[in-house]
Amino acid sequence: MAEVLVEKKRILLVGGSGFIGRNIADHLAMDSYEVITPRTKEFWPAWDIHSQNDRMAILTKFAPVAVVNAGWCTKNRNYRESPDNHLWSASTLELYREAAISGVAQFISLGTFSETEGDIFSGDKSDISKYAEAKRNTLESLIKLSQHINLNFSWLKIGYPYGLYDKSDRLIPSMVHAVLHDISYEIKSPKTLLRPINVIDIAESVRQGILGKMSKVSEIYGESTYSISEIYEMIVSFSSDPFKGDMLTPPLTDGPWRTQIPFEEGIRRYISWRRAQEL
Repeated sequence: MAEVLVEKKRILLVGGSGFIGRNIADHLAMDSYEVITPRTKEFWPAWDIHSQNDRMAILTKFAPVAVVNAGWCTKNRNYRESPDNHLWSASTLELYREAAISGVAQFISLGTFSETEGDIFSGDKSDISKYAEAKRNTLESLIKLSQHINLNFSWLKIGYPYGLYDKSDRLIPSMVHAVLHDISYEIKSPKTLLRPINVIDIAESVRQGILGKMSKVSEIYGESTYSISEIYEMIVSFSSDPFKGDMLTPPLTDGPWRTQIPFEEGIRRYISWRRAQEL
């Protein structure tokens, strides 16, 4: 696959205020990118991805070299069955078309990933939720559009993400919170297997996507598999052995992308971060 050389300028990051988006923004900033994050105080708080005028206006005003779509309608508790999933799909496809017209060189979008223990298999072929259906349809449409539109894209299929800024109601944060506060925690699916991926590794895959080093569809998963009960036991064990040292320094690599952060190291540092936030 030929590497696409992109001058390091502005990146438009949709969803930059979310858990994964904040990590992507921090990671790209370390590599001297100027990251434009609409719907934040710094950049256009009222911006709406579903508005054609807003999409074209921000592309025209900032002229980004790449667009990263890390946003979706996941704030609603019932997001998996929300009709807004198809609206987000349509807006993502329109943003792709408009980015091509605006001279953007790379378009990166995140696929499905689980939010809670109740949707661990989010995006699986057996997942018939509106969320999974909308994401699958978006990918299929991007592949078709890319045959006629001159804009490279990368679709990143994410494993179970964890790390800094993680939402408190997601699986690993809720277990860490329970352990740190000595609260009983009921594991509903103890034997369910996960391949956790640190969010900094996800952010690095986005950076390499901007450089044209990721394939059209890439799986961003951790190297090792753990059951939920094993993860809980690790959290209990590591909580009594606090990590002493700085937080993770995001690795900037030349590629090809691979997992850089072993789960044991990543979860220990995450526990230390949460301890500092909560205790």
